[in-house]
Amino acid sequence: MKFLLGILVVLLLAATVAIFILARRIERARTALDAKKAAVQNRLREHGGDAELEYVVMEIDRALEGVNGGDQAASADRLRELKTVILKNHAARPTPFDAAGACDDVVEAWRRQVPHEEIVFSRSVDGPIEISGDPDLFRWSLRELFSNVVAHGGPWSRIAVELGSEDGSAFLSFTDDGEGPDLTMISRLYGPFTPRIESEGPGLGLFAVRAIVEKMGGSVKASPGDGGGLRHTVRLPLNPSDRARNRPAEATSRA
Repeated sequence: MKFLLGILVVLLLAATVAIFILARRIERARTALDAKKAAVQNRLREHGGDAELEYVVMEIDRALEGVNGGDQAASADRLRELKTVILKNHAARPTPFDAAGACDDVVEAWRRQVPHEEIVFSRSVDGPIEISGDPDLFRWSLRELFSNVVAHGGPWSRIAVELGSEDGSAFLSFTDDGEGPDLTMISRLYGPFTPRIESEGPGLGLFAVRAIVEKMGGSVKASPGDGGGLRHTVRLPLNPSDRARNRPAEATSRA
């Protein structure tokens, strides 16, 4: 009996020590997380706080803590890319640039990547279309729209990009002929952590696109394409000098 009691005491002591060690580890993890949260909050506070952005960055950090490498390395790289883009956009300072030239660059790059598919770029305005924002992030958002079709659009053969201006705004229409999502999914496409069905991604790419567009003073919305697929419509304010300079012209298209 004394022997059994001795074993029981030893087991209780071991369990107590294990619980203590676990509690310390949890406390250290909580402290580290609080420190990261404070760092994010301080960075955001420098440029004006944003609750949604803070939530997204914290969730990205939380997801990265659970990545162990191996097959998850690509997911981790994608999360780090999105975090970098989101924070860079939050701190961005607008500079004037030509939206037409930026679109042309991205379209040509994607034509080289998917040479067997049709990518049409048409413009309804002659000359440059000057807007303000971060040109690199604007290009990133366009590339993200292309990537979204390739990753989630199902079988597709054509993407039509239309750029123009009207009523003091630049507009960009991006339409594919793939398998568009249902109306319920369309209504929440630009929200954070809204991956498409059967997608293994974090569901943040189009959220980042929306954040970039809104930072530039614009808006973006999604709707079904005329013959299926999905259409993104972006509207951005023209620079004041460009409102007077731009004039409507016959649409030109380069397939």
